[in-house]
Amino acid sequence: MLISASSPVFAQQTFAYANLYVAVVNRLFQHEVRHGAPETLLRYTFCGIGLPNTCRELQISVRDTNGGQLGVQMWYVPQSSPDIWDQLAALTTKTPDITAEKAASLINIQQETKTISKSARLWNLLQEAHLLSAPLTVDNSLTVDGSEYHFEVHSLSEELSITLQGPPPQKASEAKSPIVRWMAQVRNEVERNVMTQNPAKP
Repeated sequence: MLISASSPVFAQQTFAYANLYVAVVNRLFQHEVRHGAPETLLRYTFCGIGLPNTCRELQISVRDTNGGQLGVQMWYVPQSSPDIWDQLAALTTKTPDITAEKAASLINIQQETKTISKSARLWNLLQEAHLLSAPLTVDNSLTVDGSEYHFEVHSLSEELSITLQGPPPQKASEAKSPIVRWMAQVRNEVERNVMTQNPAKP
């Protein structure tokens, strides 16, 4: 199973560079899904626009391994660097016609791989994904200065894509949607207890 998630913010300042930003993030977070082993992939983007140093882009891949363990791979912006959005804004100020490929080559992304036991809290959180649900109704409202959460689920027999609006990542735990709240819990657990460079505890 593959689950990916992204969260673009609905604010006027996001529109100018949104397409370039997405292209750059896709290059920085390139990841080839290996068929056969169950895998969960979560991506958090547009996290801290307008709120410097509050949230950085992050991608998490979790794969079952032999021996009752999980392989966790993480891509994230180092604490010493601004988020990808701010770095890209600075690059486009200097070079307005910069390409996504060139911009991605100038942005530093940290990669880290850990192995954790299935008795860890992260494993229990991932199991909760099977119990998550979303209403099949259409909400015609727009969340101003909020976030958009996009999830894709891929398996051998099924594919699912869903887009939800909610509060920004900093307040995602307060969201009405159980899916958005779950995403916040997984991120917090990875940042606090899995990732070596811990942004949750400066």
